[in-house]
Amino acid sequence: MHPFTGFELVAHARIGAHHIFKTKFLGPTTLVVQARWAADAAGSWRIREAEVTRTEGGPAGAPRPAQRPGEV
Repeated sequence: MHPFTGFELVAHARIGAHHIFKTKFLGPTTLVVQARWAADAAGSWRIREAEVTRTEGGPAGAPRPAQRPGEV
């Protein structure tokens, strides 16, 4: 495993009380993660949902995420 060397905020959107952030983690393997944040009853922000939306690079022969139906 190699550590990430940095990150970039790719996008931010506000949908009602939720905030959606898309973040690119940079390194030998680059990941793009989309996370949905919302405040709980006490006002603390929590991740409600997160998914890896794209993977690039990585060691040869490394397992890759399965494609979802309709994805290319």
